[in-house]
Amino acid sequence: MAEIEWRKVRAYEADAYRRCQLIYAVSDVDAREIRQMAGPGPRIEAVPIAVDAADQVAGTPWRNGPEVL
Repeated sequence: MAEIEWRKVRAYEADAYRRCQLIYAVSDVDAREIRQMAGPGPRIEAVPIAVDAADQVAGTPWRNGPEVL
């Protein structure tokens, strides 16, 4: 069942990418994957996340309800 859902989502993403003119990815790896799915049409640019995670301190988790990341 999960494989069927995965294939549907992948097809949906590829269709959405092909309708774009410009796509930003957060890494070169993501950009390569998107290029494979999108084909030659859209321009794809990798724009790395601008946070140096090495200097970040983990926060205290919330315990009062559902969490979204």
